[in-house]
Amino acid sequence: MAFETPHDGSGTVLTFNGTPYTVTSVVVSATDPTAADDKIAVSHLGQTAGETAKTLELPLAGAASGETGRSVTFDYIGKTFIADKSTGSFVLTIGGTALDGVSSKAGTVTSSTLTLATQDAIRGQATIKLAR
Repeated sequence: MAFETPHDGSGTVLTFNGTPYTVTSVVVSATDPTAADDKIAVSHLGQTAGETAKTLELPLAGAASGETGRSVTFDYIGKTFIADKSTGSFVLTIGGTALDGVSSKAGTVTSSTLTLATQDAIRGQATIKLAR
């Protein structure tokens, strides 16, 4: 039995900074950039049953302003190494339709790898943090 998936014959295209990539997988992550724990848990096994959990105040405040909390990690085939901290426009289209909340955003590469192995194509992976 065949199952149709969103990318079957629909022409998924991922473009960063004007360069299209031959992608083999795409993961879109979304987190609340303003969410943070109010305290750091420092409870330990030496505490007695029923004792109040021990905590410390956060030593640093997060810098969440201007962030969407969205990032895109994708695997691709090719020899292009995407430099860390490079910025550009990000577009992800599926069947000619831009993915809402992700496409046409400015993005910054937060990590990038290139893998070379015998009996395999040269493959890369990049994670891009999207701006508001």
